[in-house]
Amino acid sequence: MTNPDDGLTRVPPQDLSAEQSVLGGMLLSPRAVQEVVEILEGPEFYRPAHETIYRTITSMAVRGEPTDPITVAAELTKRGELARVGGASYLHTLVENTPTAANAEYYAEIVHELAVKRDVLQVAERAVHTLRTGDGDLDAILATVRAEITAATEPGTLGGRTQRLDKYAVDGWEFITEAAQTRDPIWGTRECVIWPQGESLMICGKPGIGKTTLAQQLIPASFGVFSTVLNQPVAECERVLYLALDRPAQIGRALSRLFLPQHERMLKARLVVWRGPLPAALDKEPHLLAELADRHGAQRVFIDSLKDSVTKLTDDEAALAYNQARQNALREGIELLEPHHQRKRAGDDAEPKGKRPELDQVYGSTWYTSGAGSVLFLTGTQGDPEVKLWHLKQAVGELGPLDIVHDYAAGMSTVAQSGPAVSNEMVQAEATLFKVMQECFPDITATTKDLLEASGLVRPTYHRARRSLMSKGVVLNVGSDRMPRYRLSDTYAA
Repeated sequence: MTNPDDGLTRVPPQDLSAEQSVLGGMLLSPRAVQEVVEILEGPEFYRPAHETIYRTITSMAVRGEPTDPITVAAELTKRGELARVGGASYLHTLVENTPTAANAEYYAEIVHELAVKRDVLQVAERAVHTLRTGDGDLDAILATVRAEITAATEPGTLGGRTQRLDKYAVDGWEFITEAAQTRDPIWGTRECVIWPQGESLMICGKPGIGKTTLAQQLIPASFGVFSTVLNQPVAECERVLYLALDRPAQIGRALSRLFLPQHERMLKARLVVWRGPLPAALDKEPHLLAELADRHGAQRVFIDSLKDSVTKLTDDEAALAYNQARQNALREGIELLEPHHQRKRAGDDAEPKGKRPELDQVYGSTWYTSGAGSVLFLTGTQGDPEVKLWHLKQAVGELGPLDIVHDYAAGMSTVAQSGPAVSNEMVQAEATLFKVMQECFPDITATTKDLLEASGLVRPTYHRARRSLMSKGVVLNVGSDRMPRYRLSDTYAA
């Protein structure tokens, strides 16, 4: 990622639509193939998958084979590259989105021109770096720049070759010294890094346990509305892109709890929300995530949630392709937050909240957590305001485990005070709940709604009393976390 002070663009010049239309025209017309190869050689494509498709088409054309979407998909399958370029469906999309094959030559000229611009930009970036470090004579630097720009803009120059092969390459000393630098995390402290710079943060747990509630608090913190979440500092950023992929209306209602009317101008300038499914799954288009962030000028992206961004969570190939999308975005300096679900296992409902979970409880392929920099995991009962937070994968230091209390009305989460004294009020609440269960539900199970109505307790007091009675073995949950049903243990039922 270039320094914004350089005045240079962070993502080099490129035109995805032109690249797609070039390939779409080649898939539609053998004549278009002949016209395009007179202009492009392959490396001019900014997206590596597009170069792969181009080279497949041209090699088939040389052999005299047809180059339609079906035959090209079959050839890519033989080479083991079909999934990497987006699958057969992406080839058909290229054809469907191409206005006409007659303009393929014109589209190719656009792609070539942008590739040359990327070469020139690469020359300029090297010159800026040399000037800033103070190395070399000014006249020599200018002569080098002139020669390289002339070479990049000469007719027949293979535009894009230098940019594609060099843009992420650095010398070994720069690589290790940059990695050794101690940087403030996005969330946390240098001693306890919750969300590390240059890596993604995953927040996992079962449905209804407060993943979105916790994640959303990092948005106003990113804008300086408040400075900490769970008592840990959050670094500000200029703009956030929120991918509300599943039930955006519900996500919007939840997010509205955190902002006031006076935040209108700030939200219009600094928060962009994508509503509903993405144009393509991230495992099908691994550059889409970085392109979305760049299109909307976002430095920080919230994917709500990971399950809605890939085609099949349990498929290793899809997970590896998603991780490529993640790493492409991180390499461009994008900061990623990924709420995700846990795996449903036999006996999960009976496991106590205080038992430390394991990384293999995260749903889907192991490559999702392997590629993440930090993983938080929430345990507890669905809808319960008090849950436990575990830091299962750490960069530096470990957060917690912490008892977290969600205030769902305000959309805020706080760290519970450790070892609270048992108040008279709580003793009475436990007695009330125990009496209600003995008198009203001696032989049948009761739902949370049943017990709230019968006891007259307010919800937070009820949950605390119920948890206390369960910890003492007085009350049992014989249902599930999603649909709990409570009864008195046999010892206390009589």
